[in-house]
Amino acid sequence: MKHALITVATLTCLGTSAFAQDRLTTAMVDFQTYCLGPGGDLDRSISKLSTSGTFRDGRRQETGGLTYASFTGPDGVNASVMIGGAMSDDRCTIIVNGVDDPQGQSASLATALAEATNSPFMEWDPFGDYGNGGFGYQTDAGDIVIAPLTTGISDDILHLVFFPT
Repeated sequence: MKHALITVATLTCLGTSAFAQDRLTTAMVDFQTYCLGPGGDLDRSISKLSTSGTFRDGRRQETGGLTYASFTGPDGVNASVMIGGAMSDDRCTIIVNGVDDPQGQSASLATALAEATNSPFMEWDPFGDYGNGGFGYQTDAGDIVIAPLTTGISDDILHLVFFPT
């Protein structure tokens, strides 16, 4: 399935440069591996990110019931995991910086992921950090949302987020 998804992702991103295509395809594979792969066990997501050869500079902070871990990846593709936040849902996020047309790319990537899993494509109204809304699908394991970050320091940041149930 991973190879089929990569092909679909590459085809959906034809409007971008080859480097941008590679970064978005890599981000989708990373999202599947580190966020979706553990099936909603975010501690396992942190463990997999910590031991990956791709993500480095792992920082893990624990305060009360909140765990937050962040990782630096190559070419502006980073990762974070939050567990137990009182003000936000648990989540695993792959963060892509420097994305041309993050709203359009969000829709394209979400369509590719939804089709690869035979899940109905969904649009989310604006919420939280995603003032333009987002795209994705739902599974028994949780919600998958791909959206441009609208509360960041620039307008070219895209998040691939898994909110486990």
